[in-house]
Amino acid sequence: MNSAQVIFWLVSGLGGGGLLGWFAAVRSKVGSFRQGRRARRLRTWHGYIPEGMIASWYAGLVEEPTTPTARVVLEVRQGGPDGKPDVMGAHALRQRIKADGMLARVPTPTEYEFLGDLHKKLGYGQDPDARVIL
Repeated sequence: MNSAQVIFWLVSGLGGGGLLGWFAAVRSKVGSFRQGRRARRLRTWHGYIPEGMIASWYAGLVEEPTTPTARVVLEVRQGGPDGKPDVMGAHALRQRIKADGMLARVPTPTEYEFLGDLHKKLGYGQDPDARVIL
């Protein structure tokens, strides 16, 4: 039996297109899953991050190195750049660094405004497939 006969036998053996229809349905499901995943990625990285989920810390340099070094020693502060040392804020920053392995800058006021407008326009969280980004 050659491959064409096997395919004909499989297709005709399941009620004239049953197997072919099953393959088409699976392919459609996989395509819609991939499309949904792609849409979630775009939503996540292109402005669908709620303002309240952006973590930020006030910090100051503890020491200024005399020679070039890859080490930066920071002090986390409460309420502003000149605030008192913040032990709990420092702990939260350490946990974020352990989880993410990186730091990022705080969004500018214009970027915050943009995120707020997107929140109003697109209604973050109304999509049942949406999830919070930490």
